[in-house]
Amino acid sequence: AEALPFGDKTFRGIWASQVIHHLVDLEACARELRRILVDDGRILIRGLYEDLHTQWLLAQYFPDAIAICQERFPSLVEIRQGLTSAGFHELAHEQIEQVVAETPEAFYGRTAQRADSALALLPDPTFQAGLSRLRSDIEDGALTGSVTETLDLLVFQ
Repeated sequence: AEALPFGDKTFRGIWASQVIHHLVDLEACARELRRILVDDGRILIRGLYEDLHTQWLLAQYFPDAIAICQERFPSLVEIRQGLTSAGFHELAHEQIEQVVAETPEAFYGRTAQRADSALALLPDPTFQAGLSRLRSDIEDGALTGSVTETLDLLVFQ
């Protein structure tokens, strides 16, 4: 992301969903984004950056993952600083609710794949214990209906 293989002013928009925490150097990436965007181009950044205990449903099942997220995920302040350092200005910030899975069972299947960055870094016994807690809540009826989570959406120009 710090050396994108695109020409100057190639894109009108960039959608960065759940990826900012993978960047090594946010400011260098922001400079590259500035370079490849047309002058009035926009960046939409979506992710979970604040208040993990309440916004991230998996936090209650995998509490050890919170420390991993806090260490790896930039804060809203850091994201804003990184992008403004490259000349962007914030147009909007809102919290949006998204459906993660249509059913608790589908949510369990998705979670069991361990594709989430923080869950992938948990020791196997810790991950399995969290998965068991999730399974128990599903079987007990504590988790019903479609499964949603709240994410931050930032728009910069």
